[in-house]
Order: sequence, then C-alpha cells, then structure tokens
Amino acid sequence: ADTQEHPPKKQANAEVAVKPEEPSLPGVDLIKASADAAAATPPEHSPAKKSRMKKAHPYGLTPGITPFPDWPHPTPSECQQVNDLLSTIHGNVTAPATIPEPSLTFAGCGEVPCVLDALIRTYLSSATSGDNSSRAFKGLLDEYGRQKTGIGKGSVNWDAVRRSDLSRVFNAIRSGGLAATKSKNIKKILDMVYEENQARVDTLVESNDSEPKNGGVITDAEDAKVAEIARAHTNHLSLDHLHAMSKDTAFNHMLRYPGIGVKTASCVTLFCLRRPSFAVDTHVFRLCQWLGWVPKKANRDTTFQHCE
Repeated sequence: ADTQEHPPKKQANAEVAVKPEEPSLPGVDLIKASADAAAATPPEHSPAKKSRMKKAHPYGLTPGITPFPDWPHPTPSECQQVNDLLSTIHGNVTAPATIPEPSLTFAGCGEVPCVLDALIRTYLSSATSGDNSSRAFKGLLDEYGRQKTGIGKGSVNWDAVRRSDLSRVFNAIRSGGLAATKSKNIKKILDMVYEENQARVDTLVESNDSEPKNGGVITDAEDAKVAEIARAHTNHLSLDHLHAMSKDTAFNHMLRYPGIGVKTASCVTLFCLRRPSFAVDTHVFRLCQWLGWVPKKANRDTTFQHCE
C-alpha cells in the first residue's frame, strides 16, 4: 500500500536550527496569513447529524462525505488564491486533448492510455523516487519486451510478466526499491486481472448470444464487446472497462488490488480515466497541512477525502 513519509524530527536546540527562507512570490504572504488564521480558528460545530453510511472501502472513507464536516477549509477563495499563485509560475495548465503515448523511460503517475499500464506504473512510483521507479519500469521493459498491439501498444507486455517466475520480476525491478513486496503484488494484480478478463468474456459471450440483433446494425457498444472478447482470447490483459464505470466505482475497484492505495487509485482516476480527483502524495499532504486546509489530526487518506 502507499506509504507516508514522516517529516524529520525537530532539533532539540532551537537556537541551532536555521529557518528556511519563505517564498517571496506575490500572494504567498496572503496565503500564509489565511493558513495561520485557519490553524488558529477553532472549527464551527455543525448541527448536522453524523452520517451512519457504511464505509465504501477498507480505507474507511465514504465517497462524497468529508471526515471533517466541521472544518471550513479550504474555501473557494482559498483554492483560487493557490491556483492563481501557481499559475504565475507555471502558466494556465489545462488537461491535454488526448493522453500521450506511453513513455519508455519514465514510469509516471498514470498519464498513459492503458488503464492497467497506468495502474502498475503508478504503483511502481509509490514510496520511492521518480528515478528509481523509472529504472524499475525500464527493467520490466528490457526483461519482457513491449506490447505489440492494442491500446497498451509500446508499453510492457503485462501478460508476459504474469506468466513469468516471481524471481524474474523481482530482478527486473530490484533497482526501484521495495522489490520483494512490489514484485509479489504486481504478479497478484496481473493474475486477478486475467481472471477478471476471462469472467467478463464469459458474460459478454452469453449476452451477445442472447441479445436480439439491432436490424443488422453494429452499435458502438457491440463493437466494444467484440474488441474486449478478442483481447481476452489473446491474453491481452486489460482494465479498460473501468472507463465505463462511475468514478467512485472505478476508484473502489482499483483498491481491490494488493498494494494499491488511495493515492495510486486517485492518480489513475485523474490522469488515465480523466475524471477530477484530488490526488494526495507526501508533498501535497504537507502543503495542505501548511495551508490549514485540514486539521492537525488528518493523515494522507483523510486529507484526500476532505479535499476531494
């Protein structure tokens, strides 16, 4: 599962500690003042009753409900301030019209066309540096070759990884860190996806045989069925059916797989499925704390749910 990096302990001698210089960009002082005010102001108590809805997944979070209903931050204006400040540095950032072709040198955080590819790339990037995860991904590419056809064309042949010995997977990604755990989980994920694909094909074939034909006209839905059946028959592993799910259903579906945590599922939801999602890594978590957007008791996952 995604792990949280803990901030270093404060030095015992406060006189020795050197306070880093605060950013001098326009607007930072205003944002910091708002953050200080948020931290100093006790939350207002809401008269609303606490929800007794059953938790939707093992992380104890319920879609659409914040774990901190009495915490009034961030406000729309606070979000706008941060967006404006970032835009002065990076310009106005908009989502690309199409997802780029899969990189062969960079693991990334889900910004590839194939959902399964996005999921495992993002998992490789968890609890390690970008350089390490990219070395691990290159190790898989060198060991197992590229997918020749389909939406994942050009990336790793994930079915070859599935059929491989665990020791080969371990050796391929050992330079990326946590190879013992990640190699086992990747194998389990791929086995689960294979079984899922085969089960879906059985259902699709049955529905295809029983459904009346639409006057000989082939619809987009029927095309999609035929394509998915063909992929499964050639052992082309795929999670692209998540595109047809609702955002929350797809998100929770990804959390079923071993090693996949909230941050990884959020990144794939945002960058591959192209649905709005407030992905929270270690850095985003620290900034949300600094800005006063979440109470002190928040962790990464509750920060995600509150800001989401």
